[in-house]
Amino acid sequence: MLFSFLDAAFDKIFLSILCCYFLLGKTKAMQIRQLQQSNYNNSLLLEVECVKNTTLKLKVFSTEGKIAKLFETNVHPGYQNLSFNVGDLSSGNYVLNAFFEEGFIKSIKFIKQ
Repeated sequence: MLFSFLDAAFDKIFLSILCCYFLLGKTKAMQIRQLQQSNYNNSLLLEVECVKNTTLKLKVFSTEGKIAKLFETNVHPGYQNLSFNVGDLSSGNYVLNAFFEEGFIKSIKFIKQ
């Protein structure tokens, strides 16, 4: 009797841990490690880490909330350094919102020189 109670308790704990693992794993499917601006060639350099093939979508917003630029690129598992041309943006403050197939990743403010 005691063993069947322990087995049932263990099964519930194991199932909870397994659910947490998959839920947390989903949110960590892609991470943005770093954003740098290269004034030399008017580009944003983005370092990303991804665990599967997916599509990265970037939306650049002006301070007025209008979409200033859209980017879309395919990414592969592992670390990658991506470059995006922002030479056609005027100088000023912007917000970069990053998305992938499973949802929102991160929002990053940057200043275009």
